[in-house]
Amino acid sequence: MKADYQKYIHAITLLLLLACAGCYKDQGNYDYKKINEISVADPAAAQRIFINQGDTLRLNPVLSQTIPSSDLSYAWFMYNNSPNSDYTMPRDTIARTPNLAFRVTGDLFVLGENYRLTLKVTDNKTGISAVRQYDITVANKYAQGWMFLEEKGAGADLSMILPDNSVEHNLYSLLNPAAPLGKPVSITTTRFDVTDDLSTPNRRIYIQTETDAIELSSLTLTKKFDIGFFFL
Repeated sequence: MKADYQKYIHAITLLLLLACAGCYKDQGNYDYKKINEISVADPAAAQRIFINQGDTLRLNPVLSQTIPSSDLSYAWFMYNNSPNSDYTMPRDTIARTPNLAFRVTGDLFVLGENYRLTLKVTDNKTGISAVRQYDITVANKYAQGWMFLEEKGAGADLSMILPDNSVEHNLYSLLNPAAPLGKPVSITTTRFDVTDDLSTPNRRIYIQTETDAIELSSLTLTKKFDIGFFFL
């Protein structure tokens, strides 16, 4: 009986010791290393940016660091963010510089489309990054004006006189580098929307050459269809 009583006392003592150990305040002196926190600010990101195709997109974000470091990397990448696109669209890296000065060309930016542009700044020592996003729309600079064909050597190109009396040459070759035109014959535009069961109702632009005929998109001035089969 006495042995059982002693076991009981030992068990109670052990529990008390464990309870006291659990309540012990950690008095350890540890070194906590601060890391560089990065933030990117730019007033231009507060609203949608409209940029004309062929113009240079210039952005100058302001970078802040809690522990300044020169070992940083930069990446500007964009993807099509129009309603008819999806988030599996390819992302193109267009620059790796702190500031952006990028010419908006037809091979990456389509006239009339919306894009999401992202700047990612990374501290290479810690791998920690900060981002700043911009909403970009490629504006239709060519919505109004006089449009005409010019003979260019063995082919043709499209030019426009804009409302401010400035002249834009070589528009077709800029926007359609893979589909050159032959010798020019005529250019025709409709003054109203046309429904032809080939595409959505819209205004039409037709270019006829000595060897072919095509329809251009009235929004993007890019080639939509070959329509040479309409002619003998």
